[in-house]
Amino acid sequence: MTENPRYNRKYQERIFEPYEEEYGIKGKMRNSEDYFRAAVNITLEKYGLASFVIASEFEVSESTCDRWGRGRSIPVESVREVVLDRLADLIVDSLGKK
Repeated sequence: MTENPRYNRKYQERIFEPYEEEYGIKGKMRNSEDYFRAAVNITLEKYGLASFVIASEFEVSESTCDRWGRGRSIPVESVREVVLDRLADLIVDSLGKK
């Protein structure tokens, strides 16, 4: 039986890896502002999640998701890891539905 990647820390940390070079975050710390901004954009652009799905999950407005992607408003460092892990889980969920 294969392990479910949802809630799997190693999988969560690797979900953005294929796009790190393209988005200029290869080698950057996962909790950095640049990595967070890029991860939000990867979620929206490469994995095709709608901003309303992300907004609904985190109980924020769609414009907040847009600001996250532009790097204009980013959660504090201690919250970024939680958001990134949950984004990875949302991606896994969406891939399972395709």
